[in-house]
Amino acid sequence: MTPSEEPVSGAVSVADVTASTSPPVGVGVDPASEMVDVDDSPIFVEPTVLDPPTMPSASSEPFALERTESEGALPSPPVVSEDFSPAPPTQEPARAVLQCFAGQARVASALIKQGYFSYGVDRFKQKAAMAPVLQMDLSTREACDSVLTWLDNRKIAGVMICIPKHASEPVTTAFVLAVMAGCLSNNLPMVLEGSVSSPFWESFNRLPSAQHPPHRVEVDWQLWDSHSKQRSLVWSNLPEILTVRREAAPMGRKVQQRSEAQTGYPPAFATAIAEVFIAGLTQRQLPCRSPVLANKSLRVSAMNQPRGAMPEVVSEWKLVVYVLLPPQVEDPFGGSKRLKQDWRVPHGARVLPELKLFPQDSQLLSRTQSGGQLSPQLQQEMQNLNGASVLRVGIPWDPIEFIAKAGKIGHPYHKLSKCNKDLRDLVHDLVHKPGPVRSQRKNYIEKWARRAKELEPEETKLKAGMSDHRRKTLQPKRILLFEEMLRDIGYDDMGVVQELIDGATLTGDIPITGVLDTKLKPARLDTEQLIGMSDEIRQQIRVKTGSSGDKEIDQLLWDKTMEEVQSGYLSGPYDFESLPKRCLVSSRFPLLQGEKLRPIDNYSSSLINDTVTVSEKPITHSIDEIALLINTLSSAARKKNLNALYGKTADLKGAYRQLAVSDTSLDFSYLSVYDPAEEKPKLFQQLAVPFGSTKAVYFFLRVARALWTILVKGARIPTTNYFDDFVLLALGGDRSSCSHAFDEVMRLLGWKLSADKTTEWDTSFEALGVLFELDQTGSGVLKVRNTEKRRKELTAAIKGFLDKGTMTQKEALQLRGRLQFAQAQFFGRLGRRCLTEVTKHAYTGRSKLSSMAKERLEEFGKNWRPGGVLLTGSGSALSFFSVPISEQQAKSMSLQDEHTIIYELEMFGVLIGLKLLVEKTAAFAESYEQPGAVAGTGVICYIDNDAARHAYIAGSSKKGVAGILIDEVNFLEYVHGILPWYARVASPANLADEPSRMKLDRVKRLGFRDESVEATKAVLSIVKRVSNLPA
Repeated sequence: MTPSEEPVSGAVSVADVTASTSPPVGVGVDPASEMVDVDDSPIFVEPTVLDPPTMPSASSEPFALERTESEGALPSPPVVSEDFSPAPPTQEPARAVLQCFAGQARVASALIKQGYFSYGVDRFKQKAAMAPVLQMDLSTREACDSVLTWLDNRKIAGVMICIPKHASEPVTTAFVLAVMAGCLSNNLPMVLEGSVSSPFWESFNRLPSAQHPPHRVEVDWQLWDSHSKQRSLVWSNLPEILTVRREAAPMGRKVQQRSEAQTGYPPAFATAIAEVFIAGLTQRQLPCRSPVLANKSLRVSAMNQPRGAMPEVVSEWKLVVYVLLPPQVEDPFGGSKRLKQDWRVPHGARVLPELKLFPQDSQLLSRTQSGGQLSPQLQQEMQNLNGASVLRVGIPWDPIEFIAKAGKIGHPYHKLSKCNKDLRDLVHDLVHKPGPVRSQRKNYIEKWARRAKELEPEETKLKAGMSDHRRKTLQPKRILLFEEMLRDIGYDDMGVVQELIDGATLTGDIPITGVLDTKLKPARLDTEQLIGMSDEIRQQIRVKTGSSGDKEIDQLLWDKTMEEVQSGYLSGPYDFESLPKRCLVSSRFPLLQGEKLRPIDNYSSSLINDTVTVSEKPITHSIDEIALLINTLSSAARKKNLNALYGKTADLKGAYRQLAVSDTSLDFSYLSVYDPAEEKPKLFQQLAVPFGSTKAVYFFLRVARALWTILVKGARIPTTNYFDDFVLLALGGDRSSCSHAFDEVMRLLGWKLSADKTTEWDTSFEALGVLFELDQTGSGVLKVRNTEKRRKELTAAIKGFLDKGTMTQKEALQLRGRLQFAQAQFFGRLGRRCLTEVTKHAYTGRSKLSSMAKERLEEFGKNWRPGGVLLTGSGSALSFFSVPISEQQAKSMSLQDEHTIIYELEMFGVLIGLKLLVEKTAAFAESYEQPGAVAGTGVICYIDNDAARHAYIAGSSKKGVAGILIDEVNFLEYVHGILPWYARVASPANLADEPSRMKLDRVKRLGFRDESVEATKAVLSIVKRVSNLPA
């Protein structure tokens, strides 16, 4: 067989080694100590705008497009200011698009993928649901009223209604018509879809035509899904809805075939409807965008690739242009997706931006004849050319151009890691001006201690006007001092002070601060609706409150509850019969954590949490933020030869209990607890903030954010905050000043610290269940690992299940939770497969453990050749490989299917490239004083096969050989601490295609070293492993 006859696979592995004096060391893990390397990466990621691809000069004529993102791509990141702080947020809260009677919620899913808030609404959540579904029975008046209330209260950005089969029911029909009318009157995007035979249309047609949406389309489902023979009517107030009309199946695409068991909209149709909504939302400037990219950026800052959509590192296409093609001009693509040769634009055709010659391999991305996501200018151009069709075409990169661009951009880590300004300034001053910082702290404490005394009369007067329980709970707090300290630092959410005074409400909307990221989750119930159900809920809670089955646990829970009564956190006990009307009762149950019992207040049991609308995402600082703060401070200190770094932890004592429930929510704060002495349920009223209330949690986090800001910006303490946990850091000479300032701020503001959870300064400390070891940060290494106790407990649990050979569903779910926590402290993908198998077992319905099913790998009868090239981060040549896989080797691995072999060869290419990188790449020796790549190196693997790319990002594959290759890569990540980022390269721009075809002239001419012999050895070891698998 000649090389030209061989199927092709290629992978470009670009080692991200910058030309700066310090190597880009990030976060990695070794098998012994879960080592995490430290470099100059800053903390608290904010989104930045990625560099746009180099574009040829456009025509001088101004030209605008409504949407410029590629199909299915994540929209551009939010714009940020020059100091990398977020752009000022809009004051209007975010809204969501609802898909009512959602089924699998595919339209909602398509919107979420594009970065918009969206939910399905349906009576039941299907197992196959692809988006969050609010479980509400829209055949009941209560649920319908809730949705209409959201509409009136500006919580909805648009509505998709999928007419259900029971649409003939009066309540359902009235609901659909009311939502339709509400959307039309408020100019909100609305789409109504239902079978042409639905009885709903009889009611719809009785309305005056002026009350109908203005645009109507009839959809023939055979043109979207060959299994369906139905037709639907679609009505909308969005003119873009006309784009879902199909006269024939799309050229070059097969209509999706599905089984009878499959339901829901075809994916292409759901995506098309989502695009219609996006056009309407954009035109109306409705606040519906999710800041998901900014949240994913935090993972990027730890050199960890998010599994969801992210912008491509290098745009797949050098340029995307629009070709306006009159009917008389021959289509250059014909029935193909790519140009087979160069195409010179003929007279009569127009290209925007202007381009005269289309190179070979230019790709047709989409074809539009009318409507669609086109700007009014494009629509006008089409009319001027008498019905021209519009071709959206991607212009490919030359491989050398692509490499140059990739080298210029580098790893996404360098683009998306930007430091919070206050912490950045504080770290700079701690390193360069430590004396003035200590003086500032001393002066700060003295200033506010004096002011605290001056405010004492006013503080007393303020508390005198409070209700008894709030006055008692808030007595230690210096609230007016808190307010002045916040004003002194220019705090951006002063509403927190009044909420602290009033106490936590338990029902209704969470207050909108206007300074946090948006996150919309609408309430399922109105508070008044819930009060109307209070009698029924009380009875249900009363019946369900009983013994746990363990008398000792029952007594412990009762004793804990009575201790809270003695401390003033609860009042009671009371009998159920004494409970006033309109009051709501929640359940309290015991949770054993090791040998400790913790009472859990379940405010979901009373549906109180269902009345809460969430509009913003609170700020908490997790393990990533702690590691990044350590990283920031230690890397800055190293430049000044300050190598000693210490940490300690502090914990608020009974943090939630230090704040009060509002007077208006006392009727909703009753708890039902089993009394083991009288063997019946008793009631207690919660006076301090409960942990199990959704709204109370947001209340506490709002207060905690204000407190943390005072510590950082006012007292100049480098710290993080996760709920009630604080981590403090200090350089060698700063420990006393830092801890004194922290303690004094807490004392002045009246916050009690837990003595048994506050630690001393040390080079290692435990926080959030993991161990941070700082003793090597002076040489650039931070170790983060699970605690010894946690590791032993997890190991013993797994051994126990393996020894007995069984695991119940409850045990499997508990083990999954513990594995998820443990896996979160590692930065590779190795543990995901174990998690996946445990989860699968939990839902098999069996307790007996089975071995993983091994798929037979498919045989084929030809030779294949994975190939790849390795480059430095600046685009300099390192090495290449081209490795044949013989027919005999393929048979020994049971490979059979030619249609999937490219996928598996891509997997081989990535693994071989990474093996060569860590074992043979001398480019790393100068930086790391040892051969090969070591922990913390950021590597970008450019791949032109999306299936392989997504499998590596996920860290798992259902195919046996692919799964083994992924395991090998996961193991390389784990052992060497490298952090691959898997990015797309279009095949025409993929230099690795040439060695995979045995075309070696260019790579040799460019100076790439041939490592094919070493690559062959790697392939042989993998083939041997796979061939020895049991059939």
